Amino acid sequence: MKISKHFDFLIIGQGIAGTMLSFQALQRNKSFMVVDNSHNQSASLISSGVINPVTGRRIVKSWMVEELMEKAVKDYKAIEKILECPIIKFSSITRLLKDVEEENIWASKTLEESTSYLSSDLNSDNYQKYYKNFRSAGKIEPALVIDIEMLLNRWSEYLIINDKLIKVNIKPEDLQIQEDCVVFKDMQFSHVIFADGHSGISKYYFNFLKYENAKGEVLYIESDEYDLNEMVKSSINVIPLEDKVYWVGSNYEWNAIDDKPSEESKNQIINKLNRSAKFPYVIKDHKAAIRACTKDRKPYIGEHPDFPQLHLFNGLGTKGISLAPYFSSHLMDHIISGIPLMPDIDLKRLLQ
Repeated sequence: MKISKHFDFLIIGQGIAGTMLSFQALQRNKSFMVVDNSHNQSASLISSGVINPVTGRRIVKSWMVEELMEKAVKDYKAIEKILECPIIKFSSITRLLKDVEEENIWASKTLEESTSYLSSDLNSDNYQKYYKNFRSAGKIEPALVIDIEMLLNRWSEYLIINDKLIKVNIKPEDLQIQEDCVVFKDMQFSHVIFADGHSGISKYYFNFLKYENAKGEVLYIESDEYDLNEMVKSSINVIPLEDKVYWVGSNYEWNAIDDKPSEESKNQIINKLNRSAKFPYVIKDHKAAIRACTKDRKPYIGEHPDFPQLHLFNGLGTKGISLAPYFSSHLMDHIISGIPLMPDIDLKRLLQ
């Protein structure tokens, strides 16, 4: 086969992981191509797009939150300039506290310097019109909201215009691994990075890694009588998208066998919403997707133990929106400059 062109990187997948990897390559003036199957099954597309600095019922500060949020703001704003469209906005999350235990946890956490994202001086009367079964309210601020659909679709268009995207359902036999490169079609690549989620061909090459896939399901509702233009977290999350349309979710099923929306999960989301919501609504859509999660909740990032041309950027799980900017940059710095990977995310931790 005659090789027509050499590239630094072949990036497989254009969900949030592949999008941020290609952005990092662009920022470093590296040549690259992206292969994607139109990201129809990308879990990124049903993501709320929210980067929340605290997590869990115990209100714990998210892992590496300061570094992740700083990098997210920098990179998503840079992409806004490239695409000339809004991608990121600063927001807050109102958390409805349902009992005395939650109020006490919240009050104690607001006094800790490590959870300075919290405040409790909130007039809960503003939410009584729309919600029930809660005692008081607190606020998490700042939080970030990324317009994932806009980002993925506009970045795809940008790649196409610049002849950097191949839309194809790639198979393992399409890649020819040679001593110091990988050949795909008539192109030669110094490095291949797999960012292809739970069902991609990376499982063929990195078959020694185990995932705990999480099937997430969300509803999109419309309500003429609900007009809070903020994120509200009660028994379920309600997030404004556009005029009178809201993202509601999510519901998780671990180790699911398919990525199809289920009536059972739909009813679970509806029941959770009805337990707290007073306002009427109409269901406009119901979507599902599977995220590749890891047992220790840290991504799988690094190079193949036998083929140093092959790299993995996977397992970002439910926090892919916040993890992708920082760790895509980290992986690029590792490949290009030899900077060691953090032990927490280096897939070598699983080979020891």
